Parts: sequence; structure tokens; C-alpha cells
Amino acid sequence: MWAVISTFVVFLGTTSYQGTRARVIKRIAGTLSGAAASVLLITVCGHQAWILVAAMALSVFGWAYYILHAYARGVFFVTMLVGLVYGQLGVAIVPLAELRIEEVCAGCLVSLAAALLLMPSTTARAGAVLARE
Repeated sequence: MWAVISTFVVFLGTTSYQGTRARVIKRIAGTLSGAAASVLLITVCGHQAWILVAAMALSVFGWAYYILHAYARGVFFVTMLVGLVYGQLGVAIVPLAELRIEEVCAGCLVSLAAALLLMPSTTARAGAVLARE
């Protein structure tokens, strides 16, 4: 599920391979840090529901605030939220974090391959190629 979502979301707003690559890097960085933060919070504060609920509320606001203009931070908060919710529901957090990371990376690799085959390069790179010819 997360691989398909990652593939779709990475393409939102990108028009070139370089833009897709930058978005992939931000998505992976946000996912890695958000997964680590959620594992840490569930491990340390797993029996203190009020702390986790406060972290979930912070995650919702952080995601909504950052997702449009600081993509890596937005992904961090949504990944942390997913981990905290599933952790509170009793799902084993470490295997869940590993699965999320694996699937996000798989979706990002698909995005990069598709962008490499289907999207143009940036205009600066195209201009350099034309200048050489």
C-alpha cells in the first residue's frame, strides 16, 4: 500500500527527472526520521497515552503545516503519526517501521525509473545538451 502511495505522491507537482529525484530524497529522509521518531516514542512512552496523544496532535499539525512547502518535514510528521497510531493500537512498531521504510523506498525507486524513462530533464540540462550539438 505504501509503495503505491509513494509512487503517486512523489509525482505530484514534479515536471522533470531532477524534480522527481529531489522529491524522492526528501520522501526517504522524512520517512526514515519519522519512523525512527515513532519507534523511539512508542518504546520510551508506550504506557503514557497522554504523551502519545499529544505527539499525535503535534504530528497532525506538523504534517498540515509543512507538507506543501517543506516536503521532508511533512513526510516526517505523517510517518510519525502513522507509527504512533499503529503503536497505540498494539501493532509491533519495529516491524511496522521496517515495512514502511521498505515500501516507501520501493515506491520511490519505481518513481525514479518512471521519471527517467518518461520525464524530460530540466531546461538547464537540455540547454547544455543543445549547446554541445
